[in-house]
Amino acid sequence: MNGTPYRELLAQQGGGFTEPEVRDLLAAVLPQLMHLHQQGTAHGGVSPDTLVHDSISQHTHLIPAQPLTDSSYLAPECLQTGQATATGDVYGLGVTLLTLLTGQSPLVLQPSPGIWNWRAYCSVSHPLAALIDKTIAFHSQLRFADAMQVFQALQTLSEPYHSSAPTADPPTQTTPYTTPTSSATVPVAPIAASSTANLTAHRRFPWPWVAMGAASLLLLSLVSLAAARFLNPSREPVSPSPTDSASELSPLPDAQLPDADAIADPSDSPNLDTDNPLRKSLFPK
Repeated sequence: MNGTPYRELLAQQGGGFTEPEVRDLLAAVLPQLMHLHQQGTAHGGVSPDTLVHDSISQHTHLIPAQPLTDSSYLAPECLQTGQATATGDVYGLGVTLLTLLTGQSPLVLQPSPGIWNWRAYCSVSHPLAALIDKTIAFHSQLRFADAMQVFQALQTLSEPYHSSAPTADPPTQTTPYTTPTSSATVPVAPIAASSTANLTAHRRFPWPWVAMGAASLLLLSLVSLAAARFLNPSREPVSPSPTDSASELSPLPDAQLPDADAIADPSDSPNLDTDNPLRKSLFPK
């Protein structure tokens, strides 16, 4: 088939392709891959060498794989098994898109297996970047299953392309009744005003604090007085009455008190010599 491979077109251009050109390439190649996959076959060698552009008809065609296909465009599982699969064709198509967008070799864009560093070499929209990332996933379970899924994903890209510069992130949706410029101040203003009013009211009317202080002083005075009376009780001197002194001096009644003269009489006292039996006893010398 007459045409120029995209590898030569990339070298002639001297730089990467733009995003509109890559989208047009996908729209032209995916139906051809879908036809193969629906028949139960796989291409097995999608690369910039098997994509050719006919300058006369302005169409892009997918030609059969060459015997010596660059292994950088083969999926990891295809390198191990040596068998072509539909998901392997999706991987080869994704690596081809990266080469055309960046103008770099897959060996440069993939410093280690499964690690791609292609965004630093080109600027594309976020939807297309997400689509490409899914086509070049290291594990086949994380990729598109066939060209049909890639085509459906391409049709559902919601963000139209206007320039090759990266688009900004979509604006964050705000909640109702708020605006981006006043959402941070609307709920705060009433709270700040009420706090200031309450503080001013407390400063203007200090009578509660005065009443509390007076009650505290009164209570403290009562407690101090009670403690002083308990620790130092007052003792009043008691003057003895005449009856008390008499009772203390003579505990017995007057009738029972003995006569001092009768006691002093020696005739009435008992005879100590006659009553003592030891005085009549004789003791050996």
